[in-house]
Amino acid sequence: MEKRLHNPVGLCQGVFCGARVLKLDGRFNIMSPAVYLTIVSVTIALFGLIYAIWRNRVILIISQSGADINNWVRTTDDGATTYMMDVKIINDSLRPVRIRGYDLELLWKDLDFHWLYDPGEGSAKDMKYKIPRTFLEFSRNEIINHRKMAEGLMQPGDIVEGLLLGRGLTPIPALFPHGSEIVMSLLVYDQRGKAHKAPFTFFVWRNLAEDYITRNRS
Repeated sequence: MEKRLHNPVGLCQGVFCGARVLKLDGRFNIMSPAVYLTIVSVTIALFGLIYAIWRNRVILIISQSGADINNWVRTTDDGATTYMMDVKIINDSLRPVRIRGYDLELLWKDLDFHWLYDPGEGSAKDMKYKIPRTFLEFSRNEIINHRKMAEGLMQPGDIVEGLLLGRGLTPIPALFPHGSEIVMSLLVYDQRGKAHKAPFTFFVWRNLAEDYITRNRS
């Protein structure tokens, strides 16, 4: 006596079973070669697409190096603020990546914030980055401000490491006293414009004379 499969819902017409279709009336029908090849082709294409997306993804590992001496915000004599951070960037992708630029998410509004300009773009002979209103200067190979676009190409596994130097005209707000620590995020943009973000801790280095005047006025 022929056994029949019970379909309580009454909506299913059959289920895939390997390369065959199992009909709910108990009989097996072989899937046609054309349908089987179509399914295999679509599956292969789907896995190929997933692999291509995985292979082309951009992964930049960004971390902070050094101690307080290399990671600070500082008020200069003219009331401006300078920024220094010790950065390490690793290209953990399977393809070359080009750094497009950098940005810093400040805790206060400073429309004049900018990274120090590359001395290699001007007529400077000593090729050094100099922080205005301070005695601090650094050779170009210590700084990564210019490591972008043409000089920002990173092969898989490459490391870009060095100091980022910035400056703005807005003083450090009084609520951040000398010797405190603040956290701001660095954004590194790849050639597609995608931002890769990491937090950085900064030592607050105020102009102590200005800090004294500010406290006594308040």
